[in-house]
Amino acid sequence: MQSKTFWVGDRPAGTWAFQILDQKSGVAISLGGFTTAKVRLLDPHNKVVEIPSANVAITNVDAGIVTMLWPQESLFRKPGKYVMQV
Repeated sequence: MQSKTFWVGDRPAGTWAFQILDQKSGVAISLGGFTTAKVRLLDPHNKVVEIPSANVAITNVDAGIVTMLWPQESLFRKPGKYVMQV
């Protein structure tokens, strides 16, 4: 698990890529059975902060890569720890 520090009002630039791995073996999981992916952000009170589906795509099916483009507006509206789920 990685940790990044952002401040209220920050908007990270660019895209983030996530590789989906098998929990036991560490091998990349093929996403061939999926047509879409979803990234959710939970705020410090465990409320979902929506990330538009247009900002998320499976970009490499065989390598298990999901790419997310940060929205134009900041998703960090409250101080505290946020959790991202793919």
